[in-house]
Amino acid sequence: MTGSFSTGSNRRHIAILKTISTVGVVFALTACSTSKWDVPLVPADTVVADIERVFVATMRAPTGKDDMRFSGERSERLNFSEIAVSVPKDRKVGKIVGPEEKPDPSKEFAAVQIKSVDDETAFVEAINAEMAGRPQEERVAFVFVHGYNTKFGESVYRHAQLRRDYNVRALPVSYSWPSAGKLEGYLYDRDSVQFARDGLLQTLELLRRSRARKTFVVAHSMGSLLVMETLRQASLSGNQRLLRSVNAVVLAAPDIDEQVFVKQVEMIKPLPRPFVMFVSSKDQALQASRIARRGNPRVGEGKDIATWQSLGITVVDLSGITDGGLMKHGVFASSPSLIRVIQDEGLNFAMLGQKTAAEEVERQPGRRERTRFADNVVHFPTDE
Repeated sequence: MTGSFSTGSNRRHIAILKTISTVGVVFALTACSTSKWDVPLVPADTVVADIERVFVATMRAPTGKDDMRFSGERSERLNFSEIAVSVPKDRKVGKIVGPEEKPDPSKEFAAVQIKSVDDETAFVEAINAEMAGRPQEERVAFVFVHGYNTKFGESVYRHAQLRRDYNVRALPVSYSWPSAGKLEGYLYDRDSVQFARDGLLQTLELLRRSRARKTFVVAHSMGSLLVMETLRQASLSGNQRLLRSVNAVVLAAPDIDEQVFVKQVEMIKPLPRPFVMFVSSKDQALQASRIARRGNPRVGEGKDIATWQSLGITVVDLSGITDGGLMKHGVFASSPSLIRVIQDEGLNFAMLGQKTAAEEVERQPGRRERTRFADNVVHFPTDE
């Protein structure tokens, strides 16, 4: 009868509601704080000790306001800016605190200066000017692509934190795609990933034309899908020069369907090397994503490491890391113990394009080996 449900139908609907509820709770717990992720300027008379310069390319629409420079809305063109980020001197490694309306640089991330860059020509010129003042080995572009539910300010602050905490000897170039920055924006963000592919492709092409000797890309969560789709697009269009200009790729907690990922890898020729993935069986955000997709595993859960090995991908298993947040989705950036191990063992992101992790450890005799390298898999211990 129309408007009625059978017992079986009722059970199915109840199961669906429970799934939606579970996913909603987990995403709520794993989501970044929505308190203040604007980009207010530190007062001009404030003494700021630690500054990170971040170049930004974004497909977000400008707000026209003085605080947050770009919103979660989509732009028809790629926009550019250069932001000098104030990093608190006394803070816990891996932690970022967004600024209040009047930033306190001793406790909060904020901006000291924000410069709009007119167009892609001016962007390349600014990159070249920065590269000219660096030693040859540091003329490297470090591209960071953020994940779901990320506001513009947070994406920039996170990039500055990664460069500082990992001591990456490269120029930060942040690609900020139009995430809604809201819990309920998951599907909007998925569509924005598709929308933002051309912008990331354009950004990588600009870096290829610049004086950067190398480019390596680090992506988190849904941003990993954006990177893979962009590289696949470059391969399908025959843009071999661009693919060869990307010297290393790191995907942290990639929120990508396993079967989709295999197809993406097969289509990307040549695949950037080294290619590294951070995975964790304890990542509750990816577990929720799997539930929402009828149980299809996500790559970042690390359920099929043997397959990734067969594709020549180095897998870093973070399942044994005990700090870095309750939900274990942002461990790559927020775990002090992981950051310390990577620093101690010579696994710095800036070295990825030069030596493998195993080679870096082998060339440091006498140092206690705290990670195990075998068949291009890195296992971090549970007794850290």
